[in-house]
Amino acid sequence: MHKISSEEEWRKIMQESYTYPVVVYKHSATCPISAGADERIQKGMADGVITAPVYRLVVQETGDLKMKIAEETGISHESPQVLVMRNGAVVWHASHEEIEAERIAAAVGA
Repeated sequence: MHKISSEEEWRKIMQESYTYPVVVYKHSATCPISAGADERIQKGMADGVITAPVYRLVVQETGDLKMKIAEETGISHESPQVLVMRNGAVVWHASHEEIEAERIAAAVGA
């Protein structure tokens, strides 16, 4: 899992999504629901279920970046939240308990 903490990194991820799907994961370091989502994503990556690059944004460490992403994607900010991106656009998103490795993998493969 790669860390994202700046608008410049966000721009690179957007460009990367034109080559292959990417996963942006908004994580709250203080939320138990987010901790569970983080666990499911990490297990999915370790088990080979999630094969796309995953970029993790810790909302407490990134200032207004979470809102910038919401504004640019048109998807209201939540945390935890997963955005699957392809060709510079969100093709699937989920939040809270809906975040599951298998669902992310299906969205990446769609």
